[in-house]
Amino acid sequence: MKHSKEKIKTAVASSYIRRKSSNPNLVNETDYKKLAPYDEPCVIETEKYGEIDLLSRTELKVLKAISSLIDSETNKTERVYIEDLSKNISHPVSTLKKLIQKLEKKFLLKREYFKAGRGGWTIYSIDSQTRDKLEIN
Repeated sequence: MKHSKEKIKTAVASSYIRRKSSNPNLVNETDYKKLAPYDEPCVIETEKYGEIDLLSRTELKVLKAISSLIDSETNKTERVYIEDLSKNISHPVSTLKKLIQKLEKKFLLKREYFKAGRGGWTIYSIDSQTRDKLEIN
């Protein structure tokens, strides 16, 4: 048992998670080597975010499905139930949740309002530039 814990510790220590540092004393980019591996400075390549060409087929399918539900006047969807979206796209709910989170992180999809829990729903919005790119694709 101890041997497998050591493997996990070394794997975690050698992996880097790209997120903003929780350490307020981080001065420059070379200081992160003194800290825990997850305190590496976050570098966001803005050219890659918001690019529809870099999406997977399933991500694009989900984004198009949500885009088709958007009202042109308000630029928002009505209440979207994940179960209904799952039936329309023919993908499991767990997959849709992960894909929607990825699209939110890439700034292609914005969650406006939501109700969590059983019978939960979400109201999404997509900016006009992204919707224009979707129509071209």
